[in-house]
Amino acid sequence: MIKQKHVLTLLFTLCCTVLIAGCGQSAKEKAIAEAEAARAQLEVTEAGLKQVKATLGKTQKERDSLKVELADIKNALVSFKSEIEALTQARDTALADAENAQGRIDELTARLQTETEKVLKVQDQLKQVQTAVEELQQKVQQLTEVAAVP
Repeated sequence: MIKQKHVLTLLFTLCCTVLIAGCGQSAKEKAIAEAEAARAQLEVTEAGLKQVKATLGKTQKERDSLKVELADIKNALVSFKSEIEALTQARDTALADAENAQGRIDELTARLQTETEKVLKVQDQLKQVQTAVEELQQKVQQLTEVAAVP
């Protein structure tokens, strides 16, 4: 874009020099008019260039801002991935602990049931012994009464 500016300026200067030096008054006026038109076109082009540069500056600032935002998002993503891995590991550990606890619960439940059955058997045996003791006490009492009667 800058080369075009220089080229246009050189062409404008060259045209003006050639026309002014070798032409008559009407040709000179024509050359001046063309030079002024070229100068006006150059000013329009320079204004457009200035606008493009301003837009480029804004675009570059926006790009830089987006790069920073993208870096922040990438860092957050890495952090989230780390948290997910930690939570997944904690979940897996908790599941393993729950499975171990369930196994221990099942083992203790079976043991409790076995011990409960043993207690029930002992209670039945105790009842039988108490019944036998009561029967023996009644027989002893009856025998004592029979022996005490003259």
